[in-house]
Amino acid sequence: MQLRKELRKRIKERLLNQTSAGEKINVNPLQYGQQYPFIEVITPVDDSELLSNSIRSTGHNLQVIIDAATQADKEDIYDALDDLAEEIETQVEKDETFGNLTSSLVLMKTESDAVYESKRTIGFIRLTYEGTYIKQKTPKADPNLPKFKGIQIGGMDA
Repeated sequence: MQLRKELRKRIKERLLNQTSAGEKINVNPLQYGQQYPFIEVITPVDDSELLSNSIRSTGHNLQVIIDAATQADKEDIYDALDDLAEEIETQVEKDETFGNLTSSLVLMKTESDAVYESKRTIGFIRLTYEGTYIKQKTPKADPNLPKFKGIQIGGMDA
């Protein structure tokens, strides 16, 4: 499984029923009739570079974004967003490597905003994490090369 896909899956599993969003993680909010709060996990950036003059290893800088939305009274919306962010951060901090898939995911930025409507206020918060991982390329055997049978030294098999 591709690492980004596996990481999103593990983050979702970690957050599932552990925040006020409950089961509403990586879902279409319209599917729930815009029931708030909900969370979405994405991995929009994965930059890579060759490591140590190796053609078999690449180092990757990965960005993980956790977007969340909630609803509250106008005067309480930013407190509600901070509460939701704290729930998310607490779960991510339990194992920032998610089973050694990446180096520790580090929270780099938190952004929040709100939309004020006549009957309700909807707030959005974005937590941007960054981490690294190394991908080893496995060389493929060339079927046209002869099979290695060992080395003979002085009439003895080594």
